[in-house]
Amino acid sequence: MKFAAMRNEIYRPEYLKGMPENEPVYFGNLVEISNNVRIFRVSRPREIRVREMTRLLKEHMDKDTGLV
Repeated sequence: MKFAAMRNEIYRPEYLKGMPENEPVYFGNLVEISNNVRIFRVSRPREIRVREMTRLLKEHMDKDTGLV
């Protein structure tokens, strides 16, 4: 699931297709990263502005990591 979530966020997949020799390295990096991170799907309600959502997420992450 983590791997698929990150792979679906490729900025310019056509660049990767244009450099097939980099594909194994790229996918290896994704596997390594996915084994070491937590992934969250966040949906912003329409009534909450982007800045407010950013602030709320930062507060949540700070509490979760003990940075507060």
